[in-house]
Amino acid sequence: MSKQLTFYFIRHGRTQWNEQGLLQGSGNSPLTEQGITGAQKTGAALQQVEFTAAYSSILQRAIDTAGHIIGQRPIPLFQHCGLNEQSFGSWEGMQIADLRKLTEFKQLTNDPAAYNALSNGVETFEQLAIHAMAGTQNDTLLIMQINHAGKQSPAVVNKTPLAPSTVPLVGMDGFINPPRELTADEITGLIQQFVQTAKIAEQAGFSGVQIHAAHGYLISQFLSPHHNRRQDQWGGSLENRMRFLLEIYTAIRAAVGKDFLVGVKLNSADFQKGGFDESESVQVVQKLSEMGIDFIEVSGGNYESPQMLATKDSTRKREAFFIDYAEKARAVSLVPLIITGGFRPQNAMEDALFSGHLDLVGVARPFALVPDLANQMQNGTYQTVQTDRIQTGVAFVDKKAGAMLEMNWYMTQMDLIGQGKQPDPKLSAWKVLLKTLWANGKAGLSTGRS
Repeated sequence: MSKQLTFYFIRHGRTQWNEQGLLQGSGNSPLTEQGITGAQKTGAALQQVEFTAAYSSILQRAIDTAGHIIGQRPIPLFQHCGLNEQSFGSWEGMQIADLRKLTEFKQLTNDPAAYNALSNGVETFEQLAIHAMAGTQNDTLLIMQINHAGKQSPAVVNKTPLAPSTVPLVGMDGFINPPRELTADEITGLIQQFVQTAKIAEQAGFSGVQIHAAHGYLISQFLSPHHNRRQDQWGGSLENRMRFLLEIYTAIRAAVGKDFLVGVKLNSADFQKGGFDESESVQVVQKLSEMGIDFIEVSGGNYESPQMLATKDSTRKREAFFIDYAEKARAVSLVPLIITGGFRPQNAMEDALFSGHLDLVGVARPFALVPDLANQMQNGTYQTVQTDRIQTGVAFVDKKAGAMLEMNWYMTQMDLIGQGKQPDPKLSAWKVLLKTLWANGKAGLSTGRS
């Protein structure tokens, strides 16, 4: 005997943005009094219907609408990101009347399949969903790293970068301009932007997000007493300097589902005088662990002191750059710990895991040269990969181009993989340098340490 199942589809109540004629996708706007009354009347009209369960998106306007419809009835309410409305990026909250004048908006409304999201700064939902589905096959976890460059933003991208304080980067003259200090309102806005990005990742089907708080980017700048000279609640003591990171984590955690992973990438140290050191890093690890972070990845360095790129021969000879730090972090935290940097031979990775001080090994540059590295490990065909210094052979050029040349060389390898091509271990450093100079002008030679 078959049982009939009936679905009732109900749109959320009227919102403030609806009243104002503003575009509303994954951005949220509270229900108006009319919206609340309408939901309550709907609930009253459905009072005699026996519902097994109610479902809504994770957007607050939908949750509130469902709550008003359910009222005091013992109907379980389940929330799922798959029910969320599409994100429209920078169009969110703009006047629909103004947007109708845009060619791409007309394309979105008249031919959605051809909509490519070029003018509003986001990928199409279809693009994100394709990536997420591909990356989560065979029970694979796919984590989106979310980041803000802060003052480590090239001048060709941002002529006036933002930072906690007006402290310029040493050795970056011309390539990266001096920053301006963020206002308190801008800091609050940036926290919400991190949250919005995490929600988009969840909607697209990613397994979680990793908050990038390492390598001298914006959150790392807030953590550093060298780069953060503020005298307000966002600077000074370690408690204040870590506030930006902790509030980003707290806000993301509150906005996504309980099964959505939220982790962090953190410097063990900045490796520069007056910067974020191991002692402070361990305290941040302990605090994040107490707050319930899902995982912590550890690296180190920044553009001024690029320890993550292993520019010193003494560092490069070590099997893992930050393995000593792992023991200190493990002493204050049982959260899954990842160490990234310096791992090349498979036996070194296995030894690190057997030590018990870490749970996962992070592998970066070897993947840019051996994209099927994980498969090779499983098949027993991988031993190690050689990652030589990327140099032109001209001392002056190598000193000035320094870390940027090495970084761009590996990014070029990833570009090749993204195009469906094989990486080129013999790629000329000169070729990469000329490409960098073409994109950034002579400033491309002003990126090394002085």
